[in-house]
Amino acid sequence: MKYNVHYHLICENNDNILEYVIPYWKLYASHVFIYLFETNDNTEKILNNYKDFVTIFNIKYDKEKFDGSIEEKLINSSFKGSKGKCDFCFIGKVSDILYFKNVETTLDLMYNNKCTVYIPNKYEILDIPGYMKSKYIHESIFNVYFNDISNVSVFLNPNEITELNYDYISGNIDPIGNIKFYRGYKSCILDIKYMIFNKYLEFISEKISKMTPKQKKQKSNNDFNKTPENLLNIYNQKKNNLQIFNLIL
Repeated sequence: MKYNVHYHLICENNDNILEYVIPYWKLYASHVFIYLFETNDNTEKILNNYKDFVTIFNIKYDKEKFDGSIEEKLINSSFKGSKGKCDFCFIGKVSDILYFKNVETTLDLMYNNKCTVYIPNKYEILDIPGYMKSKYIHESIFNVYFNDISNVSVFLNPNEITELNYDYISGNIDPIGNIKFYRGYKSCILDIKYMIFNKYLEFISEKISKMTPKQKKQKSNNDFNKTPENLLNIYNQKKNNLQIFNLIL
């Protein structure tokens, strides 16, 4: 690809989804920077198989309390390390797959129109396909759920952005710099964190157990203030409101 693209991604216990996301990194990224929160699974072992284009930063924090300020700082500062070293950056979480229907066309449009920030629509995949047609999950899924809530994942030109100003509580960004939003289409984020739903419930339950009541209340639009029963109900409601993915793009 003629464009140099860096990925900056937050990662936790994600060994169960890496097989789905890594093929997309290989499609689009010239280098991937992983900010790895301490894990108790095989995430780091798997990522170490890709040392040629994956750099891991081990993030230390107090596991006995949940502190969103760490994530906020990482999201806001990570892209600055790519200034002068790439054309575009993708910033987000490992569970967010950036998918371009035609990557060269999209990036040509951004580059030629001097667009500096793109926040793709997010579509949630609620089940692992029973039969994977290929290693690329978009070729196997049929229905997805459109999530129109604030999306932390962003695609930008790091050389034109001074500050991202991501706020952990609201989930919003307020970038500063030479801001020109790209309003294109035919690319999106495929959020796969719900694909193995029981695994996700375990992950959320552990997080909730370490949060203060104030933190739970602050994250009012987030899964962290909901019980497992609430999350299961929401999950089932989403499954009844799916859209046909092929028609979206």
